[in-house]
Amino acid sequence: MDTSVIDDLLDTIDDTDHRLLVSNLDGSYADMEATAAEVDMWLASYAAQLAGIELDIDNVRQINATLPRACFKKIDLEPVEPEPARY
Repeated sequence: MDTSVIDDLLDTIDDTDHRLLVSNLDGSYADMEATAAEVDMWLASYAAQLAGIELDIDNVRQINATLPRACFKKIDLEPVEPEPARY
């Protein structure tokens, strides 16, 4: 039996184990999970802010609907000469 093939396979396994340890896949996966959780929190916060903004917009629209469309107070831009006082 040729042991060189087995030795090559063992070397390949050792090399793969070393690469796996160096790549720190478990740590990278944990970092990605933490980042995903943080993004989920941001999305929830943004959704809550958006809901608040939509309520504010609705309030502004309601206020706008109650405002008169024309000004009924007439303002004279030119001064009127005062009438002389009568005694």
